[in-house]
Amino acid sequence: MLNLDGKLWIMIAVLLIGLVLAIIAFSLPKKKMVPIDYYALFILGIIWLPLGIPLKNPGLTIMGLVFIIISIANKGKWKKNHHSYSQLSKTKQRFIILTSIILGVLILATLVISFLRRIGRI
Repeated sequence: MLNLDGKLWIMIAVLLIGLVLAIIAFSLPKKKMVPIDYYALFILGIIWLPLGIPLKNPGLTIMGLVFIIISIANKGKWKKNHHSYSQLSKTKQRFIILTSIILGVLILATLVISFLRRIGRI
């Protein structure tokens, strides 16, 4: 029996998982690609760029800058795949409201927990 150390087993496991994922990815039926919403990409860039600076996260800042550059380069395509809230179906509107509420509650809970830790209650 071969005596393999832990790092080699981890590498073998990662390779096997990658192989299984590749087989699954290639065996799934191909679906039509959804066109890129360059307006949404611009909004993400506008949010990520200044957010990365105070967080001292160069990856976030660079990705925000890249998103802005790509979206401005494709400014003529902004209206092609962009829909306003009123144009969405009722189901999609409810989904947006529900996810916004859940996200707001999670952000509020994070702020409360952070505050409680800062004052030593947790």
